[in-house]
Amino acid sequence: MAPDAGRGRLAVDARGPTPVRALEPLRDLTIPEPGSTTTRQLVSRATGRVMTEVPPLLREAARASRATGFDAWARAVARAPGPAAILLRRPHLGGLVRALRSTLGAAREALLVELLSTFAYELALLGGPDATMSVERLPSRILAVAARHALQIQGDGGPVTFASGKVAGLEGATTRRPYVVIDEPVLLALEDNNPLAMLEAHPEKRGNAASLGGRRADAWIASLREALALVDTCVPELGAEVRACVDLVVPVGFDAQRHESATYREAPGTLYISLHPEPMTMAEAWIHELSHTKLNLLFELDPVLENASHPLYPSPLRPDPRPLHGVLLAVHAFLAVLRLYERMLDRDHPLSRAAPFRARMSAIHRGNEEGLAILTTHARPTRVGGELLAEMSRWAARFRDRLGVGLRLG
Repeated sequence: MAPDAGRGRLAVDARGPTPVRALEPLRDLTIPEPGSTTTRQLVSRATGRVMTEVPPLLREAARASRATGFDAWARAVARAPGPAAILLRRPHLGGLVRALRSTLGAAREALLVELLSTFAYELALLGGPDATMSVERLPSRILAVAARHALQIQGDGGPVTFASGKVAGLEGATTRRPYVVIDEPVLLALEDNNPLAMLEAHPEKRGNAASLGGRRADAWIASLREALALVDTCVPELGAEVRACVDLVVPVGFDAQRHESATYREAPGTLYISLHPEPMTMAEAWIHELSHTKLNLLFELDPVLENASHPLYPSPLRPDPRPLHGVLLAVHAFLAVLRLYERMLDRDHPLSRAAPFRARMSAIHRGNEEGLAILTTHARPTRVGGELLAEMSRWAARFRDRLGVGLRLG
């Protein structure tokens, strides 16, 4: 999408990751080893990158928000960065920072206003910083994920004063409770502030607006918990990673025939998932979008493939031609999904005895083989990308031996 400052549209960021210190060798980003800390380290490193970008953005936001007392407030934040790091790893704030890398015009100003007020509000509720800042211009809504509520603000809302442990001037705001616990710390989010949520790369989808699809929230919670429990039982390492890097699940409707899920590189930690009656489908969605989240965190730190965006190749897993970036995302995710199927077979799980289970496992296996062949033939990986592809190849070989031959699925 081309830059359009007059209309405030979102522009594609072609700059790639900012330089960071070299990543440690990747061994288990596809399927974690027991006790793995790889994903937690990626969350920490990606948050660190966001934090380096925040100071100039907040200064720009202070001008857009007509803030007073900003300099002293910003110095206080810098002196005690712990609470800021806690907040900026969450997608409702880190996602705004990433979106601002490529947002121009009126849309940029709106995001800056939202960033400052949301950040200041949540920091105040956490008890810091030890300084006072007053803001004249606020967004129409503040999503306070850490506090698990939302504020609807009338007009510009100002002036509002943020200080350590208190906020003054928001007494007329309306409070909503759009967050429901799925499994701590993961929340079902009935509202979302990702500015890219309605931009969709899949040709058969139309964005990801939050919607319960006519179902009750408790039905969503029950389904998501059942599916996550299946992951925890059969692949507990992946269940632990869900809690390490997923904050929000945004519901995007119900369909008994078709399932849709998505993540955005700019908002790692938010999963967009539709409700489906089959527990296996929902369990796959957890693992699939968790895997995308991990790669999105990695893309913050390393380009992974030197030819990630061009040219396009036929995809074994999508109806549209895909760049190698998309093929990598798909195979990486479905290798982890195949690990769930393997573990369920090992346990003789009741769901593994049905014919559709074997057919689905076979289809995933074949798609992985085709996708990995495309990557092996065409990809030009970075050092980090080479390590990732090597791990993926090891798992593919394991599944080829175990599933393709031992179970005659190939």
